[in-house]
Amino acid sequence: MYCNCPDQNQGICEETIKEKTCLTRYNVSVRKTITMKHSDKNVKSAPTSWGSPYNLACTAIALVLGLTVGWLDLHITEVIITIIGLFTAGLVLGLLQPAAAWRWPVLVVIGLPLMVVIAHTSHMQTAEPAQLDIGVALIALLFVFAGTYAGVLIRYAIRT
Repeated sequence: MYCNCPDQNQGICEETIKEKTCLTRYNVSVRKTITMKHSDKNVKSAPTSWGSPYNLACTAIALVLGLTVGWLDLHITEVIITIIGLFTAGLVLGLLQPAAAWRWPVLVVIGLPLMVVIAHTSHMQTAEPAQLDIGVALIALLFVFAGTYAGVLIRYAIRT
């Protein structure tokens, strides 16, 4: 099977889900993204639609991680532990699903004020008085963004 190699269709191709590896006449392997053709209907691509079960699972993971970091923040007094938790949550989500990575920090940070509301309504015992502070949530958003895009970069570095 021939493909569009940089070497003017002089290669033999080996197709994968999203990439095509072309072996040119000089035995140089070139990776390039392929577009799905009508004849490629049987080739399944990675789940990227917003409503796919994989994305819904990642969304649930993001919310659970956000609530977990929110609970952790309420029960410890060390800020660095919360920052590491936020960064790690973003890193995991960036590795799991790098497409539209901006949504993971938003979903994780929603867990912080949500946990404060849960603590107030359930009279949860906390290490410090629980306060709903939007400034803290915006700063937390920066750490989750850093972790998420670090995960995205690691994912793309592994793939290439």
